[in-house]
Amino acid sequence: MEGTTSPEIKPSQRPLLTGEEIARLIDSKLFKESIKRLHDKLEKLEEPFEAGFIVFMDSETKDVSIVEEKVMSINSLEQDDETRKEIDKQLEEENVPVIDFHFHPPTIGGYHMVDSFIPSIADLQRVHPEESKNGPIGIIGVMKGNGNIDMLFFKEVKYQLGSKVLRDQLDKDLFECGTVQEGMKILSESGYESAFGEFSLKQGLSEPLREQVRNLSVAS
Repeated sequence: MEGTTSPEIKPSQRPLLTGEEIARLIDSKLFKESIKRLHDKLEKLEEPFEAGFIVFMDSETKDVSIVEEKVMSINSLEQDDETRKEIDKQLEEENVPVIDFHFHPPTIGGYHMVDSFIPSIADLQRVHPEESKNGPIGIIGVMKGNGNIDMLFFKEVKYQLGSKVLRDQLDKDLFECGTVQEGMKILSESGYESAFGEFSLKQGLSEPLREQVRNLSVAS
């Protein structure tokens, strides 16, 4: 993605959530319970799956609510009508989407595990800012067993998906990358901040991942 320039998305002077607050939210009981509920559902499935939830926040009170999405086959990724209505209701109430989390299956189409962490263009578009506002932080989780989950965080900081040429090139580059670190480098060169590490249903964020997450923020 070299040789391209994109306007930087400028956050508000005072972020809605600092990196420290994001880390505390992810370590919260509400977030862990939501992760565990999906984790327990998906562990029983044999077919490839995707499932997740969106965390919304009231910008004044900082109260949070979660809209859980229906468990889906990777071959059917459209949001169901009930989920769409819940999301629209949150937006009508002017609540801000701050985290967009979803699980990817441990393997996709027989490819090695690294492919599971790589966001698709559809994943990146889910966190794309609307109307010049900063979008949510995207998180892809992959279950490792024993309640441990590897997580890739990604946050768009430069507008990059307006051109189909750029979208197609980014999609190709991410698909062909061989490691998570290579994928993170491609994301960085394409206008995204990212973080990668382990999350435990019991302990929450690992310390190395917590330190990376502290560098992220969500604008109001």
